[in-house]
Amino acid sequence: MTTEIVCKVRIASGKQEAFQRFIANATNTVRTTEAGGTLTYQFVAVDSNSSQCLVHEAYRDRAALLAHFASMGDNLATALELFTVDELLIIGDMPVEIVAQLRAVVGDKLTHYSHVLSQL
Repeated sequence: MTTEIVCKVRIASGKQEAFQRFIANATNTVRTTEAGGTLTYQFVAVDSNSSQCLVHEAYRDRAALLAHFASMGDNLATALELFTVDELLIIGDMPVEIVAQLRAVVGDKLTHYSHVLSQL
């Protein structure tokens, strides 16, 4: 079963260039280390003048999700210096330990929809 993550973030004031470097490095890491397991990994500006961005991720299965968190885990502290999370949606299977870790960081901004009724 795939798992998808949609996260709406607000880029910190004055951190736009650092954010651009961060997402380029993160995307390159995913491209080179997670081929086949990560189905989607994209950053989408809300609009051209916005400090808001949507992060959309999709993983083939639980193993791919865990591999992503293992490879990107050290980047979380850096990421939180560059943006704040406005909303975090998780759709599908995710280990309760990871949900708890994410909830510790973003609090009630996290919603987990774990009961997928149908999927292609």
